[in-house]
Amino acid sequence: MKFRILFLTLSFLEGAELFTPEHISQYLNEKNPFFSTLYNRERVAKEKIEYFESAFDTKITGKYDNKEYPATTGDYHEIFLKKKIESGIELFTGYRNAEGTQEYNNIKTGKDGEAMIGVKLPIFELVNGTNSYKTALEVAKIEHRRDIHGSKNSFRIFYLEVLKSYYTMLYNKMVLDFEKQLLVKAQNRKSFIEKRVSSGLLPQLSLLEAKQQIINREQRFFVATASFKNSLVSFVKYLGITKEKFQYRYFLEDSLKIEFKEFNFDEVLRTAKSNRPDIKMLELEKEKIYLEKIDVNRLKYPNMNLTLYGVHDLKYGNGFKFSFDMEFPFERSKYNSKVGEYLQSLRNIDELVERKTFEITTALRNLMNSLEILRKNIENAEEEVSLVQKLENAENRKYVLGSSSLFILNQREIYTLDIKKKVLQYKLNYLLLREELNSQMGI
Repeated sequence: MKFRILFLTLSFLEGAELFTPEHISQYLNEKNPFFSTLYNRERVAKEKIEYFESAFDTKITGKYDNKEYPATTGDYHEIFLKKKIESGIELFTGYRNAEGTQEYNNIKTGKDGEAMIGVKLPIFELVNGTNSYKTALEVAKIEHRRDIHGSKNSFRIFYLEVLKSYYTMLYNKMVLDFEKQLLVKAQNRKSFIEKRVSSGLLPQLSLLEAKQQIINREQRFFVATASFKNSLVSFVKYLGITKEKFQYRYFLEDSLKIEFKEFNFDEVLRTAKSNRPDIKMLELEKEKIYLEKIDVNRLKYPNMNLTLYGVHDLKYGNGFKFSFDMEFPFERSKYNSKVGEYLQSLRNIDELVERKTFEITTALRNLMNSLEILRKNIENAEEEVSLVQKLENAENRKYVLGSSSLFILNQREIYTLDIKKKVLQYKLNYLLLREELNSQMGI
């Protein structure tokens, strides 16, 4: 049994390098599915930018008509190069040829056709400095920035989860060490009792009691072993490696190290408001709605386009054409409803920011209060450990001298272990709350 327990213990310590929280970042890369999936929305948003940029791509258009009616015939073909720029202006140049009677226009060219160059000007879009294509692109860029912060917020939550898993694993490893020490004490004492029984100084019943204590402590050790193994598996999954690879490369710290730090609430709150990516997401959502609201102002005005182009007919010479078209929204119900929608959305965002700020403020206060209480508990409990350890040592000396019983010594040792585990639990809680405070602050 001693060999089996030693093997179980050594199997957790075979690595060559001490693993610390700083090592975690080495495994958070594109190969790690837990990490890479945090950025899926950001990647999609980036592709959307390219999609809306395509509205300003240079395009080639073509058309061909040929008719053979009983009374008329006609042939028409064209090819054009068109380019829309962000201001809304559309530039175009091309060639067309029209022969016979045209069905949908009165165009007539020489037999060799004509070349054209022109520009289309959206009057009110130029005056307002916006158009639907430009707005769609700017909105896509804002959404991309918003989703970048969304990825940061997802990572903030994910990293806190990883750290909690790491410290829980370390806690379980410390508990396992405590249980091992408790078991070794019982095993060593059994050898002592066997010598006393064989010399007639103790009754045979004492040996049975010693064996019963070993069995009980073995059970405690196996439960602690299972808890550690499970927490190890739960942690290494975030690293994207197996338990075996982790144990081959690393060994773990033998204590939960904490450093007490004083916090100023106003500074902590300022840092949170400045750093929290979810607050930045709401700010960018508000910026997006403002932009869409500005764009919807176009609905107040007529859709007015001015087109001017010049032609050079290879037979008849040069010419030009000027055209003007307009569409006026007389009732403007679409504009009124959209403005109402955006104004309500802006109010909703303001309320969400206010609620989020209140939630963060409350969380920070609670965390700081809890950390202060835990600090005091740790200091008191460490003093308690010192006292119960002295009492256990005294009880052990009394037992060796024959003035105490194995039952009382067993209770004293278990009570000492419980106090040590209580300190360890306090330290674990302190570390978890410290990391949660950092996460709430966005750092």
